[in-house]
Amino acid sequence: MAFQNAGDWDGSGRVLADSARRLEAGGATVLGIGANTMHMNYQAVADAVSIPVLDIRDAIVSRLRELEATSIALLGTKYLTESDFIRHT
Repeated sequence: MAFQNAGDWDGSGRVLADSARRLEAGGATVLGIGANTMHMNYQAVADAVSIPVLDIRDAIVSRLRELEATSIALLGTKYLTESDFIRHT
């Protein structure tokens, strides 16, 4: 939370990337980030490991296409909803 409150996404990315490396070293074969806001650090985590990291955006876009949806309303934290992270073109 301290990183989020400070807007320090590089700092939170370093913490998550370190955790991801430890999980991979412990035998994980796939990683998932369990909080939407922390997906703002997706790239830092994906770059830190050699195993796949699931991206929540892929699941959202896939399901929207299945539903033939033309718009989406996103519930999330201020950090997520005010960023351009989840935007898809």
